[in-house]
Amino acid sequence: MGLMAMGTRGSGRYGGGMTISAFDHDKLDAYRLAREGAREVRRILLIVPRGNAEAVDQLKRASLSVCLNTAEGAGTWLPKEKARFYRIARASATECAAVLDNLVDSEVLTEKDVINARALYSRVAATLVKLALSMDVTARDPVPAPRPVRANQPRNR
Repeated sequence: MGLMAMGTRGSGRYGGGMTISAFDHDKLDAYRLAREGAREVRRILLIVPRGNAEAVDQLKRASLSVCLNTAEGAGTWLPKEKARFYRIARASATECAAVLDNLVDSEVLTEKDVINARALYSRVAATLVKLALSMDVTARDPVPAPRPVRANQPRNR
């Protein structure tokens, strides 16, 4: 059975109306929002003039990091590891917002240029916080039950 057969009907990009959904991260709102944010960043970068290579590079890397760490968190089994990746992705989303702020403060972009990207990354960050917290709760060890005392066991006096 080929990869295409594993997909579901939809408006996917993989030809024949099929969407590949074989990965856990495809099901996450955080991942979908992170991809939207990365697309918005690419649109913004088209209007950034030359001479801003450091900020452009940082924004590209941070937006990619949000997507990759979200996907990596979804793809790991251990709840503590999932939470760690989601926290890293959230930090990268915050970094995207900070780089956009810097470009506005440097008068390279306007608030209007970055408002959609900042709103997306705010939603990404909030979603990732919820994911990380849910994994932290899952990872906690339950309180062990007290051991029962056997009837024929000597008591300490």
